[in-house]
Amino acid sequence: MSPRPSVEAARREEVLTATWELIAELGPGRVRIIDIAERVGSSTGTIHYYFDTKEDLLDAAFRFAVADSRRRSEEALAGHTDPWTRLVALLEAHMPRDGRQKEWLIWLQLWAEASVRPELRSLNQEDYGLWIDRVEDIVRDGQERGAFRQIAAREFATRLLTMMDGLVIQILMDSDEIDLHRLREHLFGFARDQLL
Repeated sequence: MSPRPSVEAARREEVLTATWELIAELGPGRVRIIDIAERVGSSTGTIHYYFDTKEDLLDAAFRFAVADSRRRSEEALAGHTDPWTRLVALLEAHMPRDGRQKEWLIWLQLWAEASVRPELRSLNQEDYGLWIDRVEDIVRDGQERGAFRQIAAREFATRLLTMMDGLVIQILMDSDEIDLHRLREHLFGFARDQLL
């Protein structure tokens, strides 16, 4: 059996990774196919072998970043059974640290693109809905176990994640008021006040 499909899949993933990194660095409007080709050490023809248009490539890169974020969430939750530990692990897995600022920058770009391109809105809505669902499930589990207070779980999840988004945006904008330490204080302080 030929190893070709796995080589092609790996090459396509390399192209998508380079694309989302460039989107985070430059914004989608300034990313050029030649930039992506240079980043992966190939020709523009190779890029077009996988994607017909730049728009197809950008959309695929956004979807790739969303899938990677979901994978990281699942890995963060694996092996944890305590609801509070699960909530902390989930949030920590998505903190803007250890090079994850680029990951957050692509979310900013996705949100901006989705505001003018309706075809991306469903991706954002689906991903954000899953993110809220995941936190809501953790809270409901904690409530069933008697570890968390009986509050409106979905409303809490929405408020917590909206808070995280807003605070992370301030970090990305180099705010003097918010850093990673203050982000954790706000998020976990709010969660403790509401849940414990």
